[in-house]
Amino acid sequence: MLILIFFQLHCIISNNLDTKTLGIGANSKLLNSLKTQVVCLASASDILPSVQSAAQNALQAGWSVLLPTANGRARILSSLLLNTDSETKMCKSGHRFMTDLLVWSLMADGGLETALNEALGLDISELTESEENFEPSTSHITIPLLYLIKQLIRNGSAQTQTFLRELGTCGKMGAQRNVPSPSLKLLSRFQRLLIGRIFSKELECQDACETLLVKYLECFSGHVTASLNVAYEMCLLTPKNFLYVLQILKSDIIGE
Repeated sequence: MLILIFFQLHCIISNNLDTKTLGIGANSKLLNSLKTQVVCLASASDILPSVQSAAQNALQAGWSVLLPTANGRARILSSLLLNTDSETKMCKSGHRFMTDLLVWSLMADGGLETALNEALGLDISELTESEENFEPSTSHITIPLLYLIKQLIRNGSAQTQTFLRELGTCGKMGAQRNVPSPSLKLLSRFQRLLIGRIFSKELECQDACETLLVKYLECFSGHVTASLNVAYEMCLLTPKNFLYVLQILKSDIIGE
């Protein structure tokens, strides 16, 4: 079934077909059913590796069809990050795949720039309220940008701290990749975009830019401090850990 879905998605994209004529428009029941099944198979932890690989290939080939809107992708990513309480689950390949794919897809069609423009278009009071009172399970409004950014920082920092503690337990680095993740690239782009808007001196959004930057730095500094404390503890265990700690931090937002 997944192979059939894969080829169908490939054909739709390759031939630039109108999904509405095929019954899988943005809000159709068939699309929602396909999306739910494929996302579950691609990200759940109890799926056979061969089945999970096929589901991930289908998503990679057809994310623009299965997840046609930036807000829809942000909503799934937000739900995925919000429901990740276990450090073990956070490091599962299925979870990492979905997080990386959704973050990459948000950057692919200018979703981050659009979200930033929407956030800066709000009044300061609205910006604060939308982020603090947002409930993803009940709300149908656009995912607030700062809400999503905070979740990415939290999960990225938790993953870094997991790698550091594994180093303290095993005395060596795990199998994590030493390349920047899509989440880290999104956070870096967000920083550049926001600082660029501040230096552009657009008076109509200057206050919103500064408020957004302050809130981002508050979240950023808290998680960075926690990660550096764990890193310091690992270095105290043995001088041999120092180089490994630096390699882990290089792949974290601290390294940027």
